[in-house]
Amino acid sequence: MVYLTFERKPIFSIFIMEKHDAVHLTVVTFNNLVLFKFMQRLLISAIQPLTVCVWAAFITISCAQKNTTPTVKYNYEESWKVVQENDTKGLPESALKTVEEIYKQAEQDKDPTQLVKALIHRLKYIDSKEENALVLNLNTMKAEVEKAVFPSKPLLHSLLAEMYWRYYQNHRHKFYNRSETTQFDNDDVETWSLDRIVQETVFHYEQSLLFEKESKDTSIELYQEVLHEGNELGRAYRPTLYDFLAHRAIQFYSSGEPDLTRPAYEFVLDQPEYFSDAQAFADLKIQSQDSLSLKFHALTLLQDLIQFHLNDENPEALVDVDLQ
Repeated sequence: MVYLTFERKPIFSIFIMEKHDAVHLTVVTFNNLVLFKFMQRLLISAIQPLTVCVWAAFITISCAQKNTTPTVKYNYEESWKVVQENDTKGLPESALKTVEEIYKQAEQDKDPTQLVKALIHRLKYIDSKEENALVLNLNTMKAEVEKAVFPSKPLLHSLLAEMYWRYYQNHRHKFYNRSETTQFDNDDVETWSLDRIVQETVFHYEQSLLFEKESKDTSIELYQEVLHEGNELGRAYRPTLYDFLAHRAIQFYSSGEPDLTRPAYEFVLDQPEYFSDAQAFADLKIQSQDSLSLKFHALTLLQDLIQFHLNDENPEALVDVDLQ
């Protein structure tokens, strides 16, 4: 193998095969094609006594005169420091401006962690300056969910579900005696009944769990920057993105208040098998005429988590689910 090397660009590579062996002649940094052709003929004639045949020639030409400047990677850490400094100084507008810059960069970089973190901070600062902030944030988050992809999409669905339910909790008094009316507007949460709020909340918690396989294969550490750290044991209870999202949904399904809208056939936890050990519960066939029951949703999700962790080497996540 022969190498002829010079110091400039462009680079020309000639690949010549001699029977079973390959001779690779690399001629580097000719400033023009004429000089390259001359060297090419010279080199080929030099090795002709070896009775070689030219198998293929691949020429890569790059511009010799262009100076390329290395791309500087965006410094998210420094930008978040600016956000924190403005927040501490009581300058939410300045903080929000930097958050928007971070959001655009995260969108460009396809960085799910920074994207979600920027969205959460955007909601925070809008909430601090807008009179009807919750409704505005609901619409903002709904638009973000529609265009998001995995792994951001399931988490944003879960956050949107929480926001809808928080809206109800903040305006409880408006819902107790409200029924479906002719003034109902599907795009205006302020016209919704309690039934509609519950339906939308359930819908987004369900949507958050649609990417089941991908979420089960994704460590929750992906979103470390947007989660309350807790301790090492607490993280062991929620090792994957799916665990985190499923437990958020279970927390909502298990609360009593959404069940204010009761169906004709109410699902009741009245079977001793529901309280059996993990293996028996994992194999249990759970059925109900009340397929919309939140308790039914909670129970089937708990069963799914037990099946998921039944054979884990570390038992923490399984024990936590089983105790519920």
